[in-house]
Amino acid sequence: MSHSRNRRLGWQSENLARFILYQFSFIAEPSKIADDIGIDFICTFFEEHKKKHDSDLRPKSSFAIQIKSNKKKFSIKKWIRFLAGLEMPFFVGVIDRRKMELTLYSGDYLTHFFVMEGLENRETRISHDVWLDLCDDRHSFDQWAGWYHRSSDGKIHLKFPRIAVIKAGMDHEELKREVSRLEDVYKVIRKNIVAVMNNRFLLDVYDHPWPRVYIGLGSAEHFEENFINDLAEVFWNLMMLHGYEQYAVKMETLFSEYSEVYFAVQRMYKRDKSLENGLNKLNYAFQEAKKVFGC
Repeated sequence: MSHSRNRRLGWQSENLARFILYQFSFIAEPSKIADDIGIDFICTFFEEHKKKHDSDLRPKSSFAIQIKSNKKKFSIKKWIRFLAGLEMPFFVGVIDRRKMELTLYSGDYLTHFFVMEGLENRETRISHDVWLDLCDDRHSFDQWAGWYHRSSDGKIHLKFPRIAVIKAGMDHEELKREVSRLEDVYKVIRKNIVAVMNNRFLLDVYDHPWPRVYIGLGSAEHFEENFINDLAEVFWNLMMLHGYEQYAVKMETLFSEYSEVYFAVQRMYKRDKSLENGLNKLNYAFQEAKKVFGC
């Protein structure tokens, strides 16, 4: 029985990518036979803690990555529901066997896309046909409006900007710089994922000074509840900080000001049963704060 050359080259690429990723992360792999989920590896960053004769490698945060052998656009339509539900950042890595290097492309616009467009066409109810566009320069397109577009054939082209290039056997300091940049993007993506999981729709844009707010059904449904919960958090923080002498006077002033906000909220929503749970939590926090501030 003959053996496929292309399949063997793919296997070599995947193994080289694995070797490079091992330089800064622990690696787990989905079962290739049972799970075609658009992910080749789940990687966990580690940090090194030096000891006398060795180092401890301690796990930090995790991301998912798909490995490719070239930069050609590819569709994620069959994995779109999986990727939308993925609670960790997603990257694409392109391996160059000749240069022995892995170029990493960032999925930081993926969360923005799912919030803005959802999983499917609202009229046809057919899943979006999203094609990933691996681009070398984040500043070659408008980060505010040019990060995706729809072509005449209905395909959606979503930018995945290059974020790092990591070589096999890379110098330690150079590796740290590349991984640090990767972690910076990771933090933005993860922050946005957690925000959406908590029904918040003010999302950061990597390497851009302004966040994007996505008003609409999701935001409109939850912004009042979020505000009430945030106000309850304010009172708990005022109580905690009041215990520190250097903050006591300021916290008393802030408690007086935020109390006015509390009373306004109670007047606005006293008959709104849909917000009853949040209002109860807010009321409890305020009553506890009154005890601390001697009211």
